[in-house]
Amino acid sequence: MKEAKHLQKLIDCYNHTITEKEFVEYLKNDEKLQKIFNKELKKFNFGDDVVPTLFESANRIGTDSEVFFDDTKIESISKFVIYDSVKKLLVKKYFGVVPKEEVDQILMIDITNEDCFYNADGNVENFIKKTILETMPKFDSYKSALKYVKEQLKEVFPCEKKMPDWLQNCEWAFSKSGKPMKFIRQEIDKKDYSYNFIFEDVDTKIIKIINQHD
Repeated sequence: MKEAKHLQKLIDCYNHTITEKEFVEYLKNDEKLQKIFNKELKKFNFGDDVVPTLFESANRIGTDSEVFFDDTKIESISKFVIYDSVKKLLVKKYFGVVPKEEVDQILMIDITNEDCFYNADGNVENFIKKTILETMPKFDSYKSALKYVKEQLKEVFPCEKKMPDWLQNCEWAFSKSGKPMKFIRQEIDKKDYSYNFIFEDVDTKIIKIINQHD
């Protein structure tokens, strides 16, 4: 019964039936839901202080220090932090409640937080969306969906041995046909102590080198 009430409040906030501030007022009086937030979202940019972050955000709503967006539904930074956290919790804990597009967005965040795909450029993100996210089968949990995506990434982004350890953001090389090239190795460029990331087109055997400076 309590779980159903939690879910309904989360859905109400997600659907803007109640305001972000009203949701946080409910959250303040429910320690069980606070524990769920801390457990499920500790890896989502907050560390272990998810609930205090939500409380602080609610306190900033309407103050002079608040920063505003143009969006009419979520018009401020603080409201966005609360709303986005609610959406992520629905995806993580109550998978299937929100539309697939929302799930895909959060999957992409998880993927591009991985070292080998960190802050990936547009080519990488678009390829992942089209070849994996848009065609993936249905799952009954976020954990299963994320596991599937990570397995697919290993197949569509081939490596000779291990994934690249980028110095900056992920800049995976693509062939002229639009496929990710095979990562061969990385090596230090002794001239300026930068790194060369060496890729090979598996079809044409053409080599491409991505250079990154620390």
